Amino acid sequence: MTTSQSASRPFATGPEVGETLPGFTLPDQHGNPVDVHEAREGGRAFLVFVRGTSW
Repeated sequence: MTTSQSASRPFATGPEVGETLPGFTLPDQHGNPVDVHEAREGGRAFLVFVRGTSW
């Protein structure tokens, strides 16, 4: 995200539709690291982030 984007979106929740997804690695449900670009294998991705277990 550029400085001009962060100024216009101070509380951004994530990439805009069509924006390139940044590279990152997160643990799966078993604690194994998963690289988002390797897991996609060039295809599309649908990611769900849960902030916590208390609603």
